Amino acid sequence: MTVGNKSRISPRDRVIVILDDQMVNLEATKLLLVGFGFQGEIKLFNSSSAAIDFIMAFTIENKSLRTIDLLITEFSMPDLSGIEVIKEI
Repeated sequence: MTVGNKSRISPRDRVIVILDDQMVNLEATKLLLVGFGFQGEIKLFNSSSAAIDFIMAFTIENKSLRTIDLLITEFSMPDLSGIEVIKEI
């Protein structure tokens, strides 16, 4: 929807990426977000490289028309830390 020169994004078009190497933490965070009323898409990743690949592909595919609205990441993981992931993207 466009109003004047500003585009409005529907709450259902929002995208959150959650990255944690423990599946229980991923599911718990997702349940909290849904419980607080988040209506958009929630992508769960337990691998840093898979999350990076998704974010890069998502950005290219959507040609900056849509972006990842929020990245929630664990600090310490086996492959790349949360800080290293942020630097990659």
